[in-house]
Parts: sequence; C-alpha cells; structure tokens
Amino acid sequence: ASLSGQPFLQIDQATGEFKVIRIFDREALSSNEILLQVKAYQTDKPNTRIALATVIVTVLDKNDNRPVIVPTNVSATIAENSAAGTYVTRLSASDLDVNSTVEFFLSDPTGAFQIDSNSGVVTVRNSTLLDRESVPSFSFIVFAKELYTSEKFRSDNASVLVILSDANDNSPLFTAAQYNFSVSEAAPVGTVIGQVNATDTDSGPNGQIKFSLTHASGNGLSVMSLDPSTGALALSANLSIANPTFVAFYQLVATATDQAAEIKDRRSTSVIVQVTIISSRVWPPAFTRPLFAVNITEASPVGAEVVRL
Repeated sequence: ASLSGQPFLQIDQATGEFKVIRIFDREALSSNEILLQVKAYQTDKPNTRIALATVIVTVLDKNDNRPVIVPTNVSATIAENSAAGTYVTRLSASDLDVNSTVEFFLSDPTGAFQIDSNSGVVTVRNSTLLDRESVPSFSFIVFAKELYTSEKFRSDNASVLVILSDANDNSPLFTAAQYNFSVSEAAPVGTVIGQVNATDTDSGPNGQIKFSLTHASGNGLSVMSLDPSTGALALSANLSIANPTFVAFYQLVATATDQAAEIKDRRSTSVIVQVTIISSRVWPPAFTRPLFAVNITEASPVGAEVVRL
C-alpha cells in the first residue's frame, strides 16, 4: 500500500506479517479502509500453486489535529443603541479528526460581547457599554477548543472587529448658557448682531445642525433673523422705522436642531438670546408738566425757592 507514491505498509514474505514502514496521516487517505490483495505461492511452483486473499486494513483515528476556526478575521457593524442579545456575527470551527466536538470562547476585556459556546454566535452582552461617541469600535478574539479529548487542542485566534454605527442619541449643545448682544438702533438692515454656536457629537445628518428663531418678544421675529447654517443673528428691518416708539430690549429664543433622516427622530436644544438696543434718537428737552402753579408769600426772602422744574 502506498500514499503519494510512497509505500507505508509492507508484508513479511516469510511470515505474512504486515508492518507499517512509514508514518502516514489517516486524514490524507481517501478512505479509512485500505483494501489489499495478498498472494501466496509455493516457491517451487510459483505460477501454478497460488492462493489469493483480500485483506481490509482499517486505519483508526488519532487525535492529532487542532480545530480550525473560520473566518480568521471578522468585521461586523451594529448600531450603538443595540439591545443586549443583538446578533453580531457567527464563527464556525472544524476538526479533521473523527467525532471531534469543539466549544467556542471569546476574550473581550470590556465585557460588551459574548459568544454561544456551542453555536459560535456572537451577541451583545452589555448594551450600556455601546456608545459610539466614547468608543467607536471594539476588538476581541475568539477561539475554539476541543471539548471531550484529553489533549484539549485549541485553534488559532480569530480577530473580531465590531464597528458601532451612529444612532441619534445626542442633542445639540450650545456653547453658552445664554447669549447677550447689543446693536445700534440706527444699524442698517443686514447688520450682524452676534452669532450663536452649537455642536452635536453624533455623526452624519444626526450631527448636522440648523438654527432657527422660535420665539421673540415684541416684533423681534420680524426685525431679526437667524442664519440656519451659521447661527449669525442679523437685522432684517430698520429698527427706527419698525419701532416708532423706542424699544430698548429684545429677548429671543434660538433653537438648534439636528438633521436626522426621520423628522420624528430629530433632537433640539434652545437658548435665550438677549439683545440690547442702543438708541440713536435725538430727544429735544421737555418739561415734565405743561403748567406749573405755585404760591409764595410777600415776606419770602431773596433766594427762597419758588418752584423746581
């Protein structure tokens, strides 16, 4: 009998005893049974006195193979707001030896993920650890190990990378708790009064911000406007014309809203903006009353106060 052209079994011509003459691998054979035909002949009449026998050699298994885990590099993406038990990926393992059963192990120091020891399915273990803004991805290893053998051979490590996709779980934040600006009443239309700023740690549309004025005292919404992209607050009307009577102060509410794909999922934050108007009007002198009537006595000394205007 030969393997790859090299004999590995030999028969003693005198005794008929089979011997293994070269180490071979059962897993390299096409079958674990080797069919041999043995011929015995009488030495003085080798052509006429012949006997044939069929010998079946069964090659028994030895646990000499380690489990092989696939794939060896895995990349999976899940949402950062995935619940515990959410499916992440699945790994499998094989062993060329007979009746080999393996179990799976996962080494994740964060404790965010777990693996089913029988199926190789990786799931979320602790969902509170999934926050893309703090930790955008996780890396850990998985390996398989023989369950019932005495050798307990284990596979090489498989590397797993879990990438967290963004969920709109953060609201915009203004850079100040309140904004205070001032502008001259005589400033022309288009004058930039000030600028509000906000940030959002989410990514993509979830982190894109648009600004708006959602409330204002008096006629503030008609005389001032907020650039939706930059947050610049500007005059949209002439204050002296819009306000025949001088208005010294406006209180506005500026709102920052993210641009999540679904309107119902959008998040907003508001801030107070106070604008003080600096008067540019020339006011003529005016008495507090049109008529002052006083009484004095004829005995009043020189310099006595008669009336205060």
